[in-house]
Amino acid sequence: MPKPPQGACSFFRRGLTLFETLILAVLIAAFLFVVAKGMQSVRRKAREQLCIRLVLRLGEAVARYRAQTGEYPPAAFDGSAGPAIEAIRRVRAAAEPLEDLPSVLAIGRDPRTGVLDPWGRPLRYVTVEATREADRRDVVANGGVPIFESAGPDGELGLADPVAAADNIRSSDLR
Repeated sequence: MPKPPQGACSFFRRGLTLFETLILAVLIAAFLFVVAKGMQSVRRKAREQLCIRLVLRLGEAVARYRAQTGEYPPAAFDGSAGPAIEAIRRVRAAAEPLEDLPSVLAIGRDPRTGVLDPWGRPLRYVTVEATREADRRDVVANGGVPIFESAGPDGELGLADPVAAADNIRSSDLR
């Protein structure tokens, strides 16, 4: 009579007991959990890098706009970036830095918001005409250069809460 096969193949040929099946299920679940967490971390980091790239490009566009027109793009009373983006897009040299950014950022599609960050929320555009004193001080500290700001992953701008503002991405912080 032939010998039964040895090794891993024989393990699966004879069938799994309930205990072995449960152990296998736990191992697979743990593996999938680790992979999912890793993917979540990679996705989060990619969004942050895209937002940094967006804010840097907007800063470059504002500088080019000023070089072409002698002034900064106009501000909206509510801090939305829409009017500034529209003005930038009308000046060819200023709009160039925004051309190869991903379409998911929806640059210029909504004239009110102007641009969405990678989390799908509108950016703020802060100038020396801002309604909040703290925003005006930040712009003055930035040499008078307007600031683009994303609320970051948590979606909280943290206008009154420094903890909520900790993950914000601001053009003034990226120089």
